[in-house]
This record gives sequence, structure tokens and C-alpha cells, in this order.
Amino acid sequence: MSNKQLGLTLAFVTAIISGISIFINKLAVGIIQPPVTFTFSKNLIAGLFFISVILFSKKYHQIRQFDKKQFLKLFFVGLIGGSLPFYLYFTGLEQVSAINAAMIHKTLAVGVILFTFISTKKIVSLQLLGSLVLILLGNFLVGGFSGFKFSSAEFMILFATVLWAIENMISKQILIDIDPVILAASRLFVGSLILIPFVSSPKVAPNTNITQLAVYLSTIILLVFYNFTWYQSLKRISVITATVVLSLSTIITNILSAVFITHNLSQISLFQTILLILGAILLTKFSLKSTQQKDFSASLVQ
Repeated sequence: MSNKQLGLTLAFVTAIISGISIFINKLAVGIIQPPVTFTFSKNLIAGLFFISVILFSKKYHQIRQFDKKQFLKLFFVGLIGGSLPFYLYFTGLEQVSAINAAMIHKTLAVGVILFTFISTKKIVSLQLLGSLVLILLGNFLVGGFSGFKFSSAEFMILFATVLWAIENMISKQILIDIDPVILAASRLFVGSLILIPFVSSPKVAPNTNITQLAVYLSTIILLVFYNFTWYQSLKRISVITATVVLSLSTIITNILSAVFITHNLSQISLFQTILLILGAILLTKFSLKSTQQKDFSASLVQ
């Protein structure tokens, strides 16, 4: 398996993790209140896990060689990737359905494409755009705009998604010379420290049982795996390709919601699945055929 094939595989794995994670986080967000305390606690634990990996694997020797510019970039990722967007996303998620949250979050690829064009003036391939259109159309079939209320909570999730789009572009550049595990540790641990002034005493929901606690712990495990596979993928393939693949995760959230929440898996879900699969096939064929470039601007779009 080539480096690019591995990156693409990891992106698909991340999409699966993301689809499960959005559904599970929707269930867990009410267990610990307020939402900022919930996201702070799980991000801190996940961040400490990555720090322990750095210490155990002796990757900290790499950190000693960082210059001020690299430290500043890591801090910036923690700020716009690991703190404010998590606060916005989970505050909004408390009031928005898992499906709607997933659909808003999966506009991430659109934001990345727009920011890439602004920063590099490079036009994205028609094949890549075609795969994105198929995937977004598949997501739109879930209910279009009918389920949206255009509420402040939905706009909070949208703003969080914009910040994550910017963070992913910066992370792609950082990953040229920084280990993905170090970047993940910085994003989660530094981000959680920035959230401290906004954290209040945790309020555990009454009658919380072992099952609910297991759901909460699963959000931490999913967060660890998401950050690990995502940054490993982002290091190997373009940020646009990675975020387009991530858009496929909505189908996982939809299926889980249909099975456990609405108990209704409509026929239109079959058509949606077909569109998502076609988009994935087109994306995979394009990604594996495209040649890998060494300069940063080309790595964003190829």
C-alpha cells in the first residue's frame, strides 16, 4: 500500500469514526452540564493520552528542536481547532439533532475549498468537485433544509465548522515537519487549557447510570481515534481530499439515528447511499491517479 493509499484509507476510517462520534456525542452532551465543561473534560483526558504517548515513545525529543514559529503554530491550532470551535459545536449540539449537526459539519469540505482558492488561486479538479457534489447531494436528501430552523445553535455549529476548516489548512502545513501525534496533543491539551476560564463546576444529570457513563467514556475513546487517524491521513493526502472523504460520515450518523432514535429507515436513504458510494468511488479514483506535489499550495488541492 502506497503512502497516498494509506492516507485515503485512514480518511475513510476517520469518516466512520466521525459518523459514530456525532451520534454518541449527541447522547452524551446532556450527561455532564454545561456543554463547555463536557467538552473540556473529554478533550483534556484525550490530550493527556496523546501526551503520554509522546513521553512513552520519546517523541518529546522532537519538541526540543522546535523554534518559536512552530510553537506559535501549535498554539494557534489549539486556539482555533481545540478550544473555541469545540465550545461552539457542543453548545449548539445540545439544541440541534445529530443529523442536522452532521450535515452542517460536513460542509467542512466546502469551506476548505473556498479558503484554498482564496489563498492559492488554484482551481479544484472537476472530478474532485463532482465527487463533492454527489456527496453533498446525498447528505441533502436526508431532509434538505426542512429540518433546519436557522437557529443560533445551528449557526454556532456552522461557525465552529468554519474555524475547523481554517485549522485543517494550517495543520496540513504544520504536518510537513511535525509529527501527527504531537499536533493532536497540542490541539486537544492546549485547547482544553484555553477553555478553563469558561468551565464551571460539572453537573451530572440525575439518575446517571453505568450505561450513560459508558457513553461518556466512549466519546473520549472516539475523540482519540478520530484525531489519530485524521492527522495521519492529513499528513499523506491533500486537505481537500481528506475533508471530502470526511463528508461521507453523515450516512453513519443517519443510519444510527434511524435505528436508535426515529426507528424509521426511509427508502430515500437507499438513494442517498448510492449517491454517497458513487461520490466515494469517483473521489478514490481521482485521488489515487493524481500525482503528489511537494509544494504546499499543490498539496492543498491534489
